[in-house]
Amino acid sequence: MELLKKHFQKFISSLMSLPIKLPITKLYQSLQAKNKIILGKRNNGIYKVPEDVVDVFLSDASEKLTDDLIVDNIIDMMIPGEDLVPLLMTLATKYLLDCAIALQQLTGNLKLKKLQDQHGESLSWTDYLSLPFTQTVISETLRMGNIIIGVMRKALKDVEIKRALNTKRVVCVCKF
Repeated sequence: MELLKKHFQKFISSLMSLPIKLPITKLYQSLQAKNKIILGKRNNGIYKVPEDVVDVFLSDASEKLTDDLIVDNIIDMMIPGEDLVPLLMTLATKYLLDCAIALQQLTGNLKLKKLQDQHGESLSWTDYLSLPFTQTVISETLRMGNIIIGVMRKALKDVEIKRALNTKRVVCVCKF
């Protein structure tokens, strides 16, 4: 995980760099970091039970996911996550502090679940899903805190958008 974090930070640092692909530039180092994310996992071997999202992508047997698409998907998930988690935590805290009834109901749900789990079992995501109000709070926080402004897409055919030609297989950022 630390290796993935290091390569991700190197990639992020190049987003606002000059688009010159020479070994001394941030862009070049960024592209190398993207490749190392996948190569590091491939060299370590694919686990029978995937440990993270990279393992899940690499274990896909359909062969539709190229290494470039895997890296793009990982980055698509990590960039919003870098800023989104603190924002969502702040929003959830604010909403619950502003609504004492919701905070009381959520606290009651979690205390009930905690009593059930005092037999040595830790809480899992399915435990949270079994609490409808807790799930509603999580879903509403995710809905209100959505900061994703676009996604990366690969053109399957030549497409003209606003008098600009996007050729087949070119990856572009589609903004919402």
